[in-house]
Amino acid sequence: MSQACNKIVPTDDDLQMDTKNSSMKVAAGEQYLASAQLSLAAYQLEQFGSAQEVKVHLRAATYHLERSIGNYDKALSLLRPAKITEEAKNWLREFDYDRFFSEKVASQSLLNRPDIWAEIATWTKAAKPSESILSLRNQLAAVMETLKSANDKNLLETIRKTVSGLAEAQIFGTVAAVLNDVTPLDTFWISAGIQEKVMLHSVKEARA
Repeated sequence: MSQACNKIVPTDDDLQMDTKNSSMKVAAGEQYLASAQLSLAAYQLEQFGSAQEVKVHLRAATYHLERSIGNYDKALSLLRPAKITEEAKNWLREFDYDRFFSEKVASQSLLNRPDIWAEIATWTKAAKPSESILSLRNQLAAVMETLKSANDKNLLETIRKTVSGLAEAQIFGTVAAVLNDVTPLDTFWISAGIQEKVMLHSVKEARA
């Protein structure tokens, strides 16, 4: 989650911006470390059936998820959505989300997950792009709670559920990150209808 949350949803100063960016990077790194530990847990269970070894990896995954969630919380605490300018709000409303998504899927920059895209686009259009971070944070929290419920009888089910949940969270994060890499206030992705109106207005002014 980069430029849009840097420019569209400001922090109070540059130092806080740097802290927010650092927190986001650490959160993403911890998320991938949690995923690696889950993969190791699945391997241990499949190859050796060792419940003790599996639980070691599940505890490690829980630790990394806790750190990831903590860093997302820190980033969210630094963002100031109330300070979004009217110019930025208009840009977020008029952004051509459907065209952007279609082109990114066609270029294989994004998986074809219109359900995730619609959720993120709805928040962004409403000038609440930081909600995407909150949603990702809550998805990770749900995975962590499932991990904490693990016991000797439900290890396989726990691993399946958490691997699936974490994979969904990673897809969600990727989709949100691709949108947030758009240069803030860039008019290229503004809807065609708005562009036509601007062009017509320019023509009328030129003729006048």
